[in-house]
Amino acid sequence: MKNWKMRSAIMVIVLVTSLIGIGALFLMASSRNQKALSESTSDNMATYLTAQANTIENFVTEKENNLKLFGKSYDVRRVLLNEKDAQAQEQAQKYTMEYYNSLDNWEGLYIGNWDTTVLTYQNPEMIGKTLREGERLEELRNAMLDAQSGVYDAGIIVSPGTGKLCLSMYAPIYDQNENPIGYVGGGVFSAQLEEVLSNLKISGMENTQFYMVNTQTKMNLINPDEKLLATESEDPILLDVINRANEHPKTKTGHFTTDGKFVQYVNMAGRSWVLVLVCDAKEAYRASNQIVAQLAACCVVAYLLIGILSFVSITRCTRPLGFVERAIVRLGNLDLTKSRELDRYLGHKNEVGILADKIEKLRQALAEIVGVLNDCSESVNVSSQSIHSNTGELSDYITDNMATTQQLAAGIESTNGIVSDLNEKVEHINNMLETVASLIQDGADKSQELLDSSSNIEKTSKESYESSLVSIERNRTHIQEATSKLRGLSEINSLVADIMGVAEETNLLSLNASIEAARAGEAGKGFAVVASEIGNLAKDSSETASRIDGICGNVNENISDVADCFTQLTDYLEQDVAPAFSAFNHISEENKQMATDLKSVIVQMQETLQEFGVFLNNVTQQMSNIQQASEQNERGVGDIVNKTSSATLVSEQMINVANSNKESVEKLMKIIDQFTEEKQV
Repeated sequence: MKNWKMRSAIMVIVLVTSLIGIGALFLMASSRNQKALSESTSDNMATYLTAQANTIENFVTEKENNLKLFGKSYDVRRVLLNEKDAQAQEQAQKYTMEYYNSLDNWEGLYIGNWDTTVLTYQNPEMIGKTLREGERLEELRNAMLDAQSGVYDAGIIVSPGTGKLCLSMYAPIYDQNENPIGYVGGGVFSAQLEEVLSNLKISGMENTQFYMVNTQTKMNLINPDEKLLATESEDPILLDVINRANEHPKTKTGHFTTDGKFVQYVNMAGRSWVLVLVCDAKEAYRASNQIVAQLAACCVVAYLLIGILSFVSITRCTRPLGFVERAIVRLGNLDLTKSRELDRYLGHKNEVGILADKIEKLRQALAEIVGVLNDCSESVNVSSQSIHSNTGELSDYITDNMATTQQLAAGIESTNGIVSDLNEKVEHINNMLETVASLIQDGADKSQELLDSSSNIEKTSKESYESSLVSIERNRTHIQEATSKLRGLSEINSLVADIMGVAEETNLLSLNASIEAARAGEAGKGFAVVASEIGNLAKDSSETASRIDGICGNVNENISDVADCFTQLTDYLEQDVAPAFSAFNHISEENKQMATDLKSVIVQMQETLQEFGVFLNNVTQQMSNIQQASEQNERGVGDIVNKTSSATLVSEQMINVANSNKESVEKLMKIIDQFTEEKQV
């Protein structure tokens, strides 16, 4: 597109923009129209189906009212209360037949007791039969009692008698105490309901099909195919409707589209029925598609009109740009002649007029520049020749100065090398001194630690020696006191001797008492017993004293051994332990003195190294000053060499510039010759 002409580019942009805008407008309008018509179609179908559902509801309600009215008869209550009364039976059967004949399209009508035994029936052959038993009987009873409207609607089922679909209904009958005594039942053919529904049509949707299925049993209640009536539905659409109705029982209406079919349904949740309407989606959206087609045609016509009007307008508006283009091309070809085509646009305020003014001013400025360049070219040529001759002499002088300065720079560089090497060696010595100082500092720290440790050892050993002397003396005193107390136990021996003397006297006393008791005869028997016991006591006391005496002998021997042991322990502490503590204390004092002397020597070494370090720092500072001065000289000479080299280059450049100016003048003359002289075109 970068090589297109402006009118073509503008035309393409307008057409593309118009196409995008009209396309977006078409999509937006068609989408909204489709949505609106879809909602309108769905609402219309929902309204229609609701009307159908109301029709079904009214139909069922009417039949339920017929059954309730039948059950309110006196004959019904009478026969239920008196089942064995033949007259009541006959009258109830007559009433049943008359009421059945007055109804239209009823499959059956009967009266049954609470055990579902038939009492009256329009077909007499059914009288006396029991219709339900066991669990099915209880289910029917509960359903009738729970019916809110007074009638239990069992739904559309297959009649056992006719094999056709019918609406089965049951209404319970109560006595005066509101206790159930029986019920009335009946069935209505669903063909009448189908006939009512078939009369309702939707205009413009002739291919619409209606279905009604039981959401619990999935039985087809109304189906266009009569073969499928009273069978379980297998249609995927109807099964989908049943699932939706069971999942959302509170949702009365709904719709969806599947396999090109539009489906609308009404959920009659109270009766477990769902009424379904199915039609072709294309037919449902036919009006919407027609409007979309018309809208598309309008968009195409509008797009063509925009294209034609844009082409005419752009062509007319861009025609003056052709004149501007040709004038610019002539300037690009160095043609300074004036263009007559742009004269009519000079002074105009539009874009073309502004461009025409600027192009004319540019043309005039270029003409003046060419004249000035022609006059200046000869003057530049003369100046270039003069510069060329002068720069030759300057170049020779600069060459001589450069040789001298290069020799000076070489000498300074050699000096810098020597100074740098010496500075490195001094720095190495300084580093070694720092290492030695660090080691001496470590030695000083270690000697201080040794001094502190020696002081602690000396103090501890001295305190231990003094403490041991005190402890030995204190233990000696305690041992003597304990030995004295242990020897006091020997007094027990004298006590034992006293006890043995008492025992002997008691024994003698017992013997005398026995002799006196024997003399007394019968009167002294009691006293003889006491004397005997006293004798036994004296004997036991004597034996106990003997044992105590033996124990005391052993204790005395042990006391003597303990006293000897304590004496030996005291001698060991005085003769061996105390002298050892004294010797250890003397060694600790000597170690402390040695640590003090070692620390003094290390301090002197640190002071000497510090003085030597200060000296080396001064030498290093002086070497650094010498090196800085030498480097400054080297940089100065280098600057001179560089400036000399630069001057040489400048001289060469001046020669080159002079030659270049000469060549430029020649080229400028050729360029000036290329401009065309001014003339009118």
